[in-house]
Amino acid sequence: MNKSRLFSLFARMFGVFLVLGSIGMGTLSAHARSLETPFIPGAWIKLAGNPVVTNGVSGAWDDKQVYSPGVILDGTTYKMWYAGWSTASTSMKIGYATSPDGVVWTKQGSAPVLTPGATGSWDANGVSYPTVMKDGATYKLWYTGFDSYGIGRVGYATSTDGIVWTKYSSNPVTDVGATGSWDSTYVGMTSVIKVGTVYKLWYRGGSATGGAIGYATSPDGLAWTKYGAVITGGSGGWDTTPYHPEVIFDGGQYHMWYSGCNQAEDLCQVGYATSSDGTQWTRKGMVLPQGTAGAWDNGSADHAAVLQVGSTLKMWYSGFNGSLYRIGYASTNATLMDHIIFLPLVRR
Repeated sequence: MNKSRLFSLFARMFGVFLVLGSIGMGTLSAHARSLETPFIPGAWIKLAGNPVVTNGVSGAWDDKQVYSPGVILDGTTYKMWYAGWSTASTSMKIGYATSPDGVVWTKQGSAPVLTPGATGSWDANGVSYPTVMKDGATYKLWYTGFDSYGIGRVGYATSTDGIVWTKYSSNPVTDVGATGSWDSTYVGMTSVIKVGTVYKLWYRGGSATGGAIGYATSPDGLAWTKYGAVITGGSGGWDTTPYHPEVIFDGGQYHMWYSGCNQAEDLCQVGYATSSDGTQWTRKGMVLPQGTAGAWDNGSADHAAVLQVGSTLKMWYSGFNGSLYRIGYASTNATLMDHIIFLPLVRR
């Protein structure tokens, strides 16, 4: 709200005080809450020292590409699971890194922490796009697995330390839809949160004719009920192809950052949307652009992970320069509007 409009509101409210004498505290508090803006969607500032996670040295399992981070803050340590592959093997795998500040990262170990399944299995051709939560003492991982035909499905694994993972014996936990459905050839690129006792999942679904972002719920993170597509493509704008959502729930509203490409697919960036129920979304526009010519992320800026830490929103995203995918960092202010300014009117 701009200053002139705010001043006008104060003037009208003061006039009501003169006429009616007083207004109850509850009425003013409710009005103040209605003016709150939980997150500021734009004004993301990319770190000058990007990228923060780069491809490994020659011969490493991730010496070709690193991308698609999934990040949590566990106590005082930032923990990242990310996808990568090597020059020797283009089969996607998942690695692990830690950081004290979200900027300086140390890869843990010289091997990936999650690898493809056996030949002929549903995830034999690669594992990617990790999303992780710590639920009590257990780390829970949802990932996208690819079979020999390139069809993506969602799998689940657990760990006590974030390093040694046990894949669920009945994977995949989310399968492609029926022939002819909007997600008949691909489900993956998930975001999973837990609200109360309900697990909520948003994912990229694809078919022979296109794709969209879908939604599903589960009582245990294993058995999922799909609710269909909630953000569709085909608008002809910057997000004609929407994919890879990342969702935060602030207690009253859902906030989604999602990747999108234009129709030519030469601009792939991160946008923002909000929802009161997780199914009906209002798009707010593109908030993180790809870099300018010559930048490390001039080919695309997508596949983002977002955390709210205090009054700061922190984003880790995948930057591509035409040959290499690496991981960068950006941040923005997320301060709630301070409604204490209304108190002098109450006291008058």
